[in-house]
Amino acid sequence: MLKRTRTILFLICLFLFFLIAPLIILYSQGYRIDINSKKIIKTGGFYFNIWPEGAEIFLDGKFQKKTSFMSNSAYINDLKPKEYKIEIKKEGFHPWQKNVEIKENLVISFNDIFLIPENPKYINLTQKAEDFFFSPDGRKVILKEGAEKGWNLKIIELDINLKSNLFSGFESPETELLDLKFCPDSEKILFSTKEKEKQKRWILELESPIQEKKPVDLISLDFLGEKVTDISFNPDDSQKMFFVKESVKENSLFEVNLSSKKINSNPTLRNLMTYEISDGNLFWLSKNGFILKTNLAGETEEKLNLKPLSIKEEKKYQIYIKNSLIFLKEDNTVYIFNSDSQIFEKLSDFTKELKLSPDGKKIVYFSNYEIWILFLEKKEGQPKRELLEKLFLTRFSEKIDQVLWYNSNYLIFNIGNKIKISEIDNRDNINICDFSEFNSPKIFFNQFDKKLYILSEENLFSSEKLLP
Repeated sequence: MLKRTRTILFLICLFLFFLIAPLIILYSQGYRIDINSKKIIKTGGFYFNIWPEGAEIFLDGKFQKKTSFMSNSAYINDLKPKEYKIEIKKEGFHPWQKNVEIKENLVISFNDIFLIPENPKYINLTQKAEDFFFSPDGRKVILKEGAEKGWNLKIIELDINLKSNLFSGFESPETELLDLKFCPDSEKILFSTKEKEKQKRWILELESPIQEKKPVDLISLDFLGEKVTDISFNPDDSQKMFFVKESVKENSLFEVNLSSKKINSNPTLRNLMTYEISDGNLFWLSKNGFILKTNLAGETEEKLNLKPLSIKEEKKYQIYIKNSLIFLKEDNTVYIFNSDSQIFEKLSDFTKELKLSPDGKKIVYFSNYEIWILFLEKKEGQPKRELLEKLFLTRFSEKIDQVLWYNSNYLIFNIGNKIKISEIDNRDNINICDFSEFNSPKIFFNQFDKKLYILSEENLFSSEKLLP
């Protein structure tokens, strides 16, 4: 080969190198040529974390990837900036869909996608249940079951799937069960009954009859006297309780020792409307409109709000402490305490309940027709959230009955007979699916065993395990 020919070939190769090398580098860095706009653009991508494994991911109807048994995550890159229709599917589960725009040099993350089973399986735990009550730890459920005369209390220990009789002392059909709640350690229950307009309260130990098979130790609280309301267990000592004694002059909070049945002669608090116990402190609303904080002995009093609230005697008040934030509910109106300005600001009207998410970072509150989320912490990840950001989730034309947390990013609720599950990620549409249908259901999602419990027509059903 002549020297001149070799020189020409070398120069051609050198020219091609300097022409192609930058294109290769730009391509490796995600740059592409958009033929339509005739511009160089930079690509983006999607990151998904999906449960269960084996989910198929489609973009604009084209299959992209399938998550594996080893990893529930998937990354799809080199996507040109535009809007994509995302579909995530798995046989036996409701599909998940969104239309999301990819922007240059940006990865859109969906870290908490949970596909919902289409036909969940249920077992019937009992056929005579009139009501049910779950313990705080989720390991026990107490059933009110009808009997030939009156009703019985039974208990199911979910750890060992054992159902046993708890108490069958009320055989009169005129005796009505008004309320039942557990102490914080789940080892006692407090319940109230009513017969011929007379209300009575009882304490029942759970340890003895269940584990040691000893006779039931039922303690009557008649010794507290009359006009007693708002009974709560002392979280530091399960043998002690607080209760409010009503009088013409004022309402006072007293502490009682259950072992000795001795009531402290001096009230812990005076002149209160309502109270709540949280983190070893008493938070209470005085009749002059101030929220105060004391220790459980009623000492070291601290006034929280500078401007008093306008108290109305005919209203019902409740205090909620959620993730160190203070909420006050006046009938169906909810106020949140602003610690900077030290005043209460209205959060919402027509609120039925407030419920804290399992991760403690969000609150769901809802009315008869709307569901809202309040974020209790700032979140830097996608989607970004601000402290105390309010998110309107959805509205229905039919009445919402109950709303519960499915996990920290999904809700489960019922509208009439239909039970639905919804995500709270409001980027594009919100995925809401019909989960099950029962007649007049009362529902409870147990975070302990990840099962849904449904009471319908005196049958208590338990679903299969729904979450990992």
